[in-house]
Amino acid sequence: MGITPDRFPGPAIEEEMRYEDRGPAGDNAGDPTFEGALRRVTHALRFFVNSTVRQILQVKNSPAGFEELDLNGVQDGDVLTYEGASKTLKPTTGGGGLTPTSHRNLDQLVHDVSENSFTEVNKTGSQVTSVVTWTDSGKTQKIREELYTYTAGKVTTIVTNQYDAVGALAETYTETVAYTGAQVDDITGVLT
Repeated sequence: MGITPDRFPGPAIEEEMRYEDRGPAGDNAGDPTFEGALRRVTHALRFFVNSTVRQILQVKNSPAGFEELDLNGVQDGDVLTYEGASKTLKPTTGGGGLTPTSHRNLDQLVHDVSENSFTEVNKTGSQVTSVVTWTDSGKTQKIREELYTYTAGKVTTIVTNQYDAVGALAETYTETVAYTGAQVDDITGVLT
């Protein structure tokens, strides 16, 4: 890197601008108040233009046509809705967003069973024919079951059924196991 006129590596100090935080972490003077003003407010740069205070936000991986995306009024944590006619993103109040708590409650095969449960293993001879996970040891309601089908002593089909919160069948995933001799070649899965 070249040497600047002030004889130090990197940019000259006079080439940089420093803004003190004017938000809760600063002196609480708040947003800029006149046209063209720029202030650092609570770790974000905010500017006053066209009689409106706007915030400079970093948009990662913005899609084509969104290079100058206007997120005026959008705050951290807002849910955004895309409006096709105006090609804009608008903040909305919740609706459709997942929280960690609501996500945990989704009864889908892509989720592990991570709730209070009782798992029963059923066998015929030495072969496991099913593994059933219930809500409790009284087998009140099924959460998930795996059913195994054997041909010539080898598992050839695994059917996994996921039940919803009221115990109704929600999803089924069927895996077909292909062999060459005693070795598994591949497993084909179909979600229904």
